Amino acid sequence: MRAVLTSPVVLVLLVSLGWGAPPLAGQSTLPTFELSEVLLRPAFQPSPAQVIEITNVGAVPADLGETQLCMQQFVSVKLADVLLAPGASVRVHVNDSGLDTEVDLWLPLGVPNLSVDAGSLLLTRWEAGPFPAGLCLDPANVIDFVQWGAGQQNGADVATQAQRWPDPSEFLPVPGLDISLARGTGTDLQPGGWFRDASPTLGARNVTPTAEQELILSACTPGGAVPLLSAGTPALGNLDFVLRVSNTPPLSPAVLFIGVGHVGTPIPGSGGCLFSVDDILTQVVTATDSGGNITLPFAVPDDPALIGFELSLQTAVLDGGISPLGFQLSTGLALTF
Repeated sequence: MRAVLTSPVVLVLLVSLGWGAPPLAGQSTLPTFELSEVLLRPAFQPSPAQVIEITNVGAVPADLGETQLCMQQFVSVKLADVLLAPGASVRVHVNDSGLDTEVDLWLPLGVPNLSVDAGSLLLTRWEAGPFPAGLCLDPANVIDFVQWGAGQQNGADVATQAQRWPDPSEFLPVPGLDISLARGTGTDLQPGGWFRDASPTLGARNVTPTAEQELILSACTPGGAVPLLSAGTPALGNLDFVLRVSNTPPLSPAVLFIGVGHVGTPIPGSGGCLFSVDDILTQVVTATDSGGNITLPFAVPDDPALIGFELSLQTAVLDGGISPLGFQLSTGLALTF
């Protein structure tokens, strides 16, 4: 279906009177849009440029011209009259220039950028009237919301009242250069539905990465058993998450190495053993039980900042001289939350 571009994007500066104006009467059913991706620091464009993706998640076509973006610095912007088919997305460009098309819209150059370090974006219904920006303050008009870097950003209280955000204090981590904040397919409107996407897919739907574990190296235990490091599902809020080491010498001291990144670093004098943890964050000193096992329970916080975060782990268990090094290395494990 072709886009219908019948009017330019209209910039409305929120003056003090307008920002505090009461909501307009005659409200209708909210359009079925969501903020599906936000790229704050694109590497492929001049540094001031930013991109916002909006998707029609409803079952029928919806007019983007019935909405507005409530930006930071007390600015709201009415969006162009574009009819989006179900599942279709549009890229909204900030601080950049171009001609509006079916898939790309450009906001006026006077619209200020979204704050990179701590900011928010609120999508609401738009209606013609003396103070359309006042709709940014009415929970009944809130369509979607996202905030990053810190809580209590502009619109957080209104979005929470509208049940489009769980709590004003909840926020997403600040993404790095050319890393977007993206929402996965089928997720609900809360921080857990967002993740940091190192490969932005603006214009295409995102899929939230699933929590997973990956065996990254075989154990290296010359002359001994083969210790196996395993784990439960590293899902956010998993209070029963457990790390397990099995098939090791009983009643022996052990160390669990936890870090980020995994490489195969040769260990001198080991006969080819590789250490898998690249950048060590911490070490947990423990010991095997009488059966040669280790069980370490950890409660995974329900914190959206952990989404997409990766950890690498490996254990070393003293073996009383069975192996040339005097200890056995377990398999390495990579966890993605």
